[in-house]
Amino acid sequence: MGEYRIGVIGLGRMGRRHFTALAASPRWQLAWACDRDPDSLAWAQQSIPGLRVGTDGLRLMREERERTDAVGVFTLADARPGLIERALDEGLHVLAEKPLGSDAAQEERLLARIESSGRLVVVNLFNRNTWYHQFMIDFVRSGQLGRLVSIEAVHLTPDLLPTEGHQPEGPPFRDCGMHYVDLVCWYAGSDFAEWDARGLRLWDWPDPWWVDVHGHFRNGTLFRIAQTFGYGQQAEQVAARSQFEVVGSHGVVRMRHDFAEVIVECHGRSSTVQRAGPYQGKRLDVLAERFADVIEGRAVVDLPSAADSVAAARTAEEMLCAARRRSTAIGTAADLDKALRYRAALKQQGRAFPEALLT
Repeated sequence: MGEYRIGVIGLGRMGRRHFTALAASPRWQLAWACDRDPDSLAWAQQSIPGLRVGTDGLRLMREERERTDAVGVFTLADARPGLIERALDEGLHVLAEKPLGSDAAQEERLLARIESSGRLVVVNLFNRNTWYHQFMIDFVRSGQLGRLVSIEAVHLTPDLLPTEGHQPEGPPFRDCGMHYVDLVCWYAGSDFAEWDARGLRLWDWPDPWWVDVHGHFRNGTLFRIAQTFGYGQQAEQVAARSQFEVVGSHGVVRMRHDFAEVIVECHGRSSTVQRAGPYQGKRLDVLAERFADVIEGRAVVDLPSAADSVAAARTAEEMLCAARRRSTAIGTAADLDKALRYRAALKQQGRAFPEALLT
């Protein structure tokens, strides 16, 4: 297996995690790193002594082109399209965070450019990297459940509150919820047909911070998605709830995890299996390995593509807009201020839910 050289643009919350996964991979060598923050660049050089760093990603791409095979674009969403287009102009493959842009129209234009480039663009739709979803979807595809009837994804966490950052990514349902839009679509193997979306504007914030959607796919399979960043934000012991269930005409597959342990139960027509294992985060190491495999010409099943990401982001945006139109409000700006102060206090005390597990 070959080794490839990659430059990284963006060393923020997710960028550092991608950087760390790529640096640890035997398939990748970090060629250079870019960020506007001097502390982030110092961190990168401390991680890899002698690494070339800078604040101008376009210049680094151009000057290091002959020694670079790919670029990791991990900036905020509004900066990603221009950087991805320049990487394609330079003939480089791209590993990117999601969403690829700050709105659906921008992403659709970018997708047309990607699909005509002849280069590979892989996006971090992390559920496809995890051992538990790969195990479950293999069980579903084996026919053990019979015909699919319904799919439900529930992901409720105490994550970023309004004003805490990531504005270009949009409200939680577009930034995080698109993962679960992609997930239910991946299992269904069909396009969405119609849905009903409802939103809750916590603290009377203009955008819904809690969205619940149900509907059906073109193949008739029902679905439900529930997602929020406002789950138990002021509880003494912060917690999260993540569970997933696929019901078929002959059986059921379900999963739940608490960001520490994952429990999977598969009840098929001729097989019953239960597995438990550690929650291993977004498995960016798996994504990096698969990215290298495809560059090498190997076939990788279920690798998330730019088209997958754009479709999920577009649908999540449409669902969010529908939820905004049919939303209710609870709380006030004063309640939000209390939640922000409480969240800050938890961080100072080391009792906040680990950010590395969220979003």
